[in-house]
Order: sequence, then structure tokens, then C-alpha cells
Amino acid sequence: MDLPALPAEPLWEDPRVSEGLGKKPQHLLRSTNLLAVFDEQEQIEALNPDFSIPGSLDTFGVIVTAPGRDCDIVSRFFTPGAGVPEDPVTGSAPCTLVP
Repeated sequence: MDLPALPAEPLWEDPRVSEGLGKKPQHLLRSTNLLAVFDEQEQIEALNPDFSIPGSLDTFGVIVTAPGRDCDIVSRFFTPGAGVPEDPVTGSAPCTLVP
């Protein structure tokens, strides 16, 4: 597979992201999607987002990530604006996560 690299650039804090995710990320970046970086895997696992907020953002989706306990990173991908509240097998999120 030859997937494009979509590196993310730092973004000013958007309170809608913190409100929608229910927790403020350590860093917020943007490529074609928003990338919210947290400190711990447990924070990613515990997220229970309000999908009405991420769906109102001007982005295709919201990737959340943190360092993993037994792996390099963990992530989840929320795309309520596309009619899929959480995409468990996304192909586009790694295009931003890897670079």
C-alpha cells in the first residue's frame, strides 16, 4: 500500500474539541483531520465523546492518540460528520499518526 503522508500542524486550542471529547488534550494539531494528543492510554480508552460537538467542527474527523502501554501509540477516530460516530478500522488516520 502506498498511503499519503498527511503531517499535522499545531493548532490553537479549540474549546469545542475539549467540550466534545470531555477532556482537554495535551496538544491539538490539524491536517485533513484534527489530532488530539493525550498523555496516557487510559485517557483514550475512557473517552465518551459528545458526538454533536465533533460533528459541528470544520473537519472530516477527530483522531485521538496517546502513548501506549504495550505498543507505541493507541488511537481512536471519530467521524460523526460523515455518519460514522467512531471508525474502528480507519485507513486515513495513520496517514497523520505516522508522520
